[in-house]
Amino acid sequence: MAKLNDIISFLRNGIRQDKYPIGTKFPSEYELAESCAVNRITINKAVNILIKEGYLERAGSTRAGTIVKTTRPFPDGAICYITSLRDSFSTAIATGVMRTAARHNYLLSIANPEVDEINTTLRNIGNAGFKGILSSHYGRLDTGLPTVYIDEDSLQNCPECFHVRSDSHTGGRMVAEKALERGHRDVVYLSKSHSRPWGDLRRLGVVEALEKHGVGDAEPRCFAYNDISVHHCIQALKQMLERFPNLTAILCNTDYIAFNVINAGRKLGLDIPGKIAIAGYGNVREIQQLYKLTTINQHPFELGARACEMLIDITEGNAATVARTETIEPELIDAGSL
Repeated sequence: MAKLNDIISFLRNGIRQDKYPIGTKFPSEYELAESCAVNRITINKAVNILIKEGYLERAGSTRAGTIVKTTRPFPDGAICYITSLRDSFSTAIATGVMRTAARHNYLLSIANPEVDEINTTLRNIGNAGFKGILSSHYGRLDTGLPTVYIDEDSLQNCPECFHVRSDSHTGGRMVAEKALERGHRDVVYLSKSHSRPWGDLRRLGVVEALEKHGVGDAEPRCFAYNDISVHHCIQALKQMLERFPNLTAILCNTDYIAFNVINAGRKLGLDIPGKIAIAGYGNVREIQQLYKLTTINQHPFELGARACEMLIDITEGNAATVARTETIEPELIDAGSL
């Protein structure tokens, strides 16, 4: 069997390297048996496997022999990206995944199951012959397939997970430092409530920067609300102003939260951004078209591309040489809203 596999690999590599151009007649089984020093039965098995893989095809007559169909059948493998395509940020990640998969001749499927459907989705993927999974927004998955996670801060303490992430801690620190650089000392931070406070790495970065620059009550300056809506944001704004009536800047966990803060401020008659400066996070195109916010570019296309590269490396047997975590450095975009 090892001999057969060696011959298949030898012939496959020859086809891939254009030794046998597309459309030309492939050497006869007699010729191959002689050059490979094996019997014709072994060569016949090897050729049939290459036909099954899509490299070769039988011609219309026995005399015409076997023809080279392609130097690289599509696909080399299939992978699935489990995600929620909610906005331009998530779409940019998916675009990075798609282009990288295509460049490597891989078939990509995208799944967006409800949380209570995730186990069924994983079972279907496992039964469908996929080689691996990319995932974001679903936390750690219960699957035996190779999996690479994309920007899942909740998995920061999972050393066995393969993960491509943006450095959210540094991003939070960068935004806070920009606010301090602009002279803001009465600063607050607003995020969506997090089930694990240590998982909000952006908050930790903000707190670290504030404390480093002498803002002693940094932790109490962090606020959270459950429902990302203008109505609930109004209540959060009231709480922040009640505790810090002289606040001059609000640092938000996402551009969406910043968008809601601005609209909530208008309903309360507050000048945001203006008298109260504001920053977002994520550089979401839909929000930036409405309000030019100082924000953090997480380079989502690169996140998707690098995660796909990592998964393909793993599926092709190179897991031992792949770093478990790859971090993409964030970029501060100063749009003047601080």
